[in-house]
Amino acid sequence: MDVLSWEGLATCYESGAVADIRISCLGGCSEKELSGMSMGIRSFLTWLQRRSGKDAVFVRSLFNGAAEPTSTALARIHQLAKKWVSALEAGGKLSPGSITHYARRLRWALRLLGERFPKRFPTVPKGFLKRKEHVSGNHESLGDQDWPELEGLTGAARERAALNTVRREALAHFEELEKLFWFGQDLISSETPPDSIGDPNAWIAVKGRIQNALDTGSNRRERSGLGSGSISDPQVWRDAGLDVDVSRRRPLVLRRVSKLVDFCLAPTLDLCHLVAVIFCCATGWNRQPIFDIARDPFLLETRNKIGVTTASFFSEMKRRAGHEVVAHLDSGKHLSPLELENVKSVIRATELEYKQYDNGAFEELDADGEALDVLRRFKRIVDNIPLKVALQNSEDQLFLYRANSKFALASRSKKALSSLKLFERTGIDYPAIRKTVIGLRLRRVGSVEAMSALATHTGTGVLMPHYVNTDENTATYSEKIRFVHNNIQAILLRNRKKLRIRLSLPDADVDWYLQMAKISGIGAAMLPITVKRSPGEATYDLDPTPDNLLSLYLIMFSLVRQRLSGFDLTRWHIQGRPQLALARGMKLALIKCGLGAAWRHEAKRGFRGLKEGTLRLPVLLWA
Repeated sequence: MDVLSWEGLATCYESGAVADIRISCLGGCSEKELSGMSMGIRSFLTWLQRRSGKDAVFVRSLFNGAAEPTSTALARIHQLAKKWVSALEAGGKLSPGSITHYARRLRWALRLLGERFPKRFPTVPKGFLKRKEHVSGNHESLGDQDWPELEGLTGAARERAALNTVRREALAHFEELEKLFWFGQDLISSETPPDSIGDPNAWIAVKGRIQNALDTGSNRRERSGLGSGSISDPQVWRDAGLDVDVSRRRPLVLRRVSKLVDFCLAPTLDLCHLVAVIFCCATGWNRQPIFDIARDPFLLETRNKIGVTTASFFSEMKRRAGHEVVAHLDSGKHLSPLELENVKSVIRATELEYKQYDNGAFEELDADGEALDVLRRFKRIVDNIPLKVALQNSEDQLFLYRANSKFALASRSKKALSSLKLFERTGIDYPAIRKTVIGLRLRRVGSVEAMSALATHTGTGVLMPHYVNTDENTATYSEKIRFVHNNIQAILLRNRKKLRIRLSLPDADVDWYLQMAKISGIGAAMLPITVKRSPGEATYDLDPTPDNLLSLYLIMFSLVRQRLSGFDLTRWHIQGRPQLALARGMKLALIKCGLGAAWRHEAKRGFRGLKEGTLRLPVLLWA
């Protein structure tokens, strides 16, 4: 349904009445905002003028000023408004969120009319036509989009191609804005045009525009030495030394010139989102944890990996860590294997207890990866902001941006990625990117339970309905469930020939699934296990040399630490507990034999070596 303009409505309703409605809306917004704010009332009036029936005729006459409001006026308007919403939903052109937005704007306009013309319009309550916010439970992935680059591709290849397309476009946009920023910083710091500049007048004009915005705090005024329209010419920017093709950004009207000036002065919300998109393509993190990344985001460094964390998680981890771990983190150097193990144990313990950060807290990335490179480059831009003009208490925040001459945190911005129109293609948002990344990782990991840990969720309750609910995954899960059911059925029918005949199950099928139950381990999990005891008790020999006593201490220390670090309890009871029991039995045997002093001496030596970093713990159970 096409929405009529004010002039179009004047042909269907009394022109004076339409003017009154327009004036009432202007009482709640500016002339510039009127087009968007009045969309609800204009859409409703456009739909209403085509309706027939007593209620529609009465409400039309009410808007025309030809009828007095009665006690049933509000109920009749509300009834028609609900039918209007149903018509919008049936039309299929608007998303549920947009329809909610239209309904909210209609309520806003009707309340203004009731306040301005109380004798002509009823008073509209706050809950009038209130709709629940739409929350989608099934996100589309990037591979679900109909992009030319994805033609002929299916499955994981399609998802991977879509993810690479988004990543490349985001990186190209980021590099353009990065060049604009450093171009502006060079202009601000220079007094005279460099010798390499072909047109000094263009350089002076652009510098004057940027300097004026920096001095006055406003980038809306035009001050240049080349005339009022010259700064809108892309050639002027190229002659000033800018190595970015700004002509692709449509004609540089004043608003677009102001955006260029914004990019030259400080990081913008556009730049923050581009960095977040690139990081999301690499990690699958949600938007909020990305915007909470610390100003110094690199938690720990090894030769090939660098750990990145959020500001709140980092402060929480340091609070829980001992002084030696904090010293490792603050040293700024590559960690040794033992130091790395100490830090990771604290990270795991913090992740287990810090449950509210389900959507990303710590991630290890390749040291030479694209995401880390972009984070470093963005950090240099943010570090260039003088502390005196930056937001207060923002020293530990990385994602800052400048808007209306003030700085704000990107984490507090309510603007959606799609509203910024950074990409010419549709269907790009954080849930779509996250679903694609999780889907590709799921193929590599193999199970939703294992994927929950990589996606930093405490369970599968979020992943299953939102991210891994594709038809392909659902069919795979159903096939796995049927396989387990058939194995169990075969085990139960192993010695029941009559029941097989009654259920029409061929013996060959039952025997085949019995064999599969043995191979897969399902049979061992269901049937009672008989353990054959050896004729004599098992004995173990230990030569109590200092090195052997030291090794025994390090084994016990490693097993205890692994148990406390959140290791999988099922595996711990099967593998870890018997090993720890055997090591403790040897320790007790040494003490009973009078070697307690030797044991304590080697234990102290081992603890001192671990603390100093001269000894390493053996890895007995791999995660």
